[in-house]
Amino acid sequence: MHERPPKATLFPASPQDPAQPLVSDFWCRSGTRFALFALHLITLGAALACTPPDHAVQLGYYAGFILLFGCFFLWILLYHARIRSYVALFGVLAVAQVGYIAAIGLEFRRDDRIIPPIIAGAEAELVQQQEEWERQVAQTSVGPLLEMLSGKGKLSAKELVQLRTQVQTSEKKLEELNSERARCLKQTEYRLAAVSPVVARDFRRAIESRHADDPGTMRMTQDFFTRLDQLIGFLIERQGQYRVTTEGLRFDKPEDEEQFNKEIDAIGALLKGDSAGSIPVSLAPKSNLLY
Repeated sequence: MHERPPKATLFPASPQDPAQPLVSDFWCRSGTRFALFALHLITLGAALACTPPDHAVQLGYYAGFILLFGCFFLWILLYHARIRSYVALFGVLAVAQVGYIAAIGLEFRRDDRIIPPIIAGAEAELVQQQEEWERQVAQTSVGPLLEMLSGKGKLSAKELVQLRTQVQTSEKKLEELNSERARCLKQTEYRLAAVSPVVARDFRRAIESRHADDPGTMRMTQDFFTRLDQLIGFLIERQGQYRVTTEGLRFDKPEDEEQFNKEIDAIGALLKGDSAGSIPVSLAPKSNLLY
């Protein structure tokens, strides 16, 4: 009677190291997998702790999918891991997930350490420029001009020229301030981009949003200076062709009277529209003549 040959198998038996089954069994035991699960939770918590509380929303934006769905996938994989290769796959993916989240948190901490001094330096420079311009403006007052326009005083040609020079100097300072402000903001954006392109992009959007909300503040101040310069220049050119009365200035020629009224109306419209208070009070005191 012939014996039936052994059935062929896909993976024929071969001598193995007696210790090999023990190693495989150790990594696939439920206790080992539970320990890996606990270790994953601990390291994941430590990685999340790297993110400052103020950046929790940003962390969710950049790593929310990897955090939530990654944990779900990894824990399902670990639960069904019955061979060592699955356990190894879990370990590799878990390390990658924890490392990615920790790297984002450390980057946030680095930004919090480097970026505030950059912003503070830019703000200090802008404040210094604004204060310098305000000191220049403080030396210019249109009070005597308004008194003459309302018939309460009179300015000589020399005094009008001096006042116009002061106004033109302040106007030039304002142009320089606008130029320096734009340069400072652009330089700050470049410095932020060297640290974090995302922060630089948010900074640029914030500046653009501020300009969109109040686009005419600096433009209105510039227009006020221009109109004031034109008015004083008009009075200098018409010197001797008008007289100061208790009701204001009266011109010899009707066309000059009409032009004068247009200049006054234009300045008054600027002052009425200056709800933000951008025009310095020293340059634009309240006057019934202009409002």
